[in-house]
Amino acid sequence: MGGKNMRNREQGLNKRKNNQVLRVKKYYIENKIENMLGSTLIKFIDPVYYILRYIHFNIFFHNTKKDIKNEKIDILFSSLLLNWRERKDKFGKKYEDDIMIGDVMRKSKERFYVKGIDQEEVANKIFRPYKKTQRKYRKTDDWICAEQFIDMSSIFKAFFLSINSSFRYRTDKNFDYYFSALSKSVKLRYLLDLIIAKKILSQVKPKVLFLTCEYSPLNRALAYMARTEGIPTIALQHGIITPVHPDYIFDDNNMKLVLPNITLVYGRYHYNLLTKNSVYEPKQVIVTGNPRYDVLYHADKIYSREEFLKKYNIRPDSKIILWITQCHDLSEEENIKNFVAVFGTMQNLKDKILIIKQHPGEEEKHTKMIEANLKKYKIDVVITPKSSDTYEQLYVCDLMMTKNSTVAMEAVALNKPVIVLNLSGERDVVDYVEQGVALGVYREEDLRTAIEKLLKDESDLSKNRKRYIEKYLYKIDGKATERVAGVIKTMIDRF
Repeated sequence: MGGKNMRNREQGLNKRKNNQVLRVKKYYIENKIENMLGSTLIKFIDPVYYILRYIHFNIFFHNTKKDIKNEKIDILFSSLLLNWRERKDKFGKKYEDDIMIGDVMRKSKERFYVKGIDQEEVANKIFRPYKKTQRKYRKTDDWICAEQFIDMSSIFKAFFLSINSSFRYRTDKNFDYYFSALSKSVKLRYLLDLIIAKKILSQVKPKVLFLTCEYSPLNRALAYMARTEGIPTIALQHGIITPVHPDYIFDDNNMKLVLPNITLVYGRYHYNLLTKNSVYEPKQVIVTGNPRYDVLYHADKIYSREEFLKKYNIRPDSKIILWITQCHDLSEEENIKNFVAVFGTMQNLKDKILIIKQHPGEEEKHTKMIEANLKKYKIDVVITPKSSDTYEQLYVCDLMMTKNSTVAMEAVALNKPVIVLNLSGERDVVDYVEQGVALGVYREEDLRTAIEKLLKDESDLSKNRKRYIEKYLYKIDGKATERVAGVIKTMIDRF
């Protein structure tokens, strides 16, 4: 039986690797077509977009600009605006913070002078969101907008370098190495990221650069330019790493040019993936646990099921089914399958209430899609705000469902039964089911049985949680932040 499971696992990994190869080939084919049909036109359109972004930022966010040229900053943190959300500290106090690295910044401030670079990934937006940005900058002086480092000369420099590349002229020696390492075609937006990164580091001159989501375009550029400037860089694992994660698993040694000096990971499993399946050296990877999970250690002192029930007017005898959606990552077909399965099942369950917590990356159209499909069913449901505290909802729920979200890992840490709802027809991307901490549902008709089974007895899952936590999360002991801060201090002392 074990041999069969091993063969199935190897076949699954091979299939995923083949899919990754196909995606890479598709990427190069698309790039070739783009270069043949319209790359020159795009090079002329891109500057207009970035000029508009420059104008928009200077009109609406001029109050966020800060003069930091003469400040001696020890640690420069970099994160995404998306990570700025409401949360609770270990004493139960509500506040807004960067959920990924806020605790690390606060701990580091006890010894060092720190600042954070705030960047807005605009993949689904034309310009930086006004309300969220202004709310953040009214509450903190620790952050600087990355856009304040963009000026017209930077845009035009990136534009002319991209034009030069069309005629196969060099852009810049360091920039050429960057594009070669990442196997990226030279585009204005990547050039602009490199120019901004160089400007940020030359003005801030930090002793250490600390990144979360180091594979975002600007953070990749920051990590690379920091290496050229001799500034040590530390990255904190952003989410789940799989054996074929395209932003962590590499087979090209040239990628070492853009990797941070140190990458901090959640558990030994992730250490092994990076050092054995990728190009990371063992000395580059350190297991610390996840700082954002320190609050889970204090969950029973912070959260109250009774208060949650009152807030959302839920009957005390109700069983709470929490569904963490990922609509933005799924096809419309799979989303519809999920709605039919979840809403249809809940309609036939008594004394159960469905709580829907959307991924922060989901857009208004996804909320409307959920609400439109809900109208077809008569069920007890609460859609909580996207900015609401996910940990509170995990703490109070009786069962949690998702496809492959990192939140499932957090549910395991809080000793909650998990259902992996995967109606895509493809294998699971994350191995929650394989590790025995989740029950997999791959057909719509099996969901009701799975829910009833786990609400009655989830001992098959609970017996595997301790081993899973040790392997994937190291420890839930409330001290990961201290371990990360210790690595930063050692790095500063060394350099």
